[in-house]
Amino acid sequence: MTMQCATRQSDDVTILDLAGRLSLGEAVAFGPGSGVVLSETVRELVKKGQKNILLNLAGVTYVDSSGVGQLTGALASANRSGRLKRSWFS
Repeated sequence: MTMQCATRQSDDVTILDLAGRLSLGEAVAFGPGSGVVLSETVRELVKKGQKNILLNLAGVTYVDSSGVGQLTGALASANRSGRLKRSWFS
C-alpha cells in the first residue's frame, strides 16, 4: 500500500496523518511513491506560511532508507521557515 496522507488542523498546528509504507520503492511496484506525497504536502504547507507541522507516523507500517530520506527532506523544508514536530504515538 502506498503512502496516504490526511491533513487536519489543531489550533495553529497542521497535522499530517500518514498511513502505509514510506518508501520511494513503492513507485516501482505500485505507482507513484510515498515520498512524493510527503515532500509535496510539506512543501505546499510551507509555501502557504504554515510554521507548525506535526507528522503523525502512527499509521506508518514500513520505512526504508528512502523513506528516512523523505522524512529528512520534509524536516529540512519545514525548518527553512518554521518548525516540524514529530509524533511517534497517536
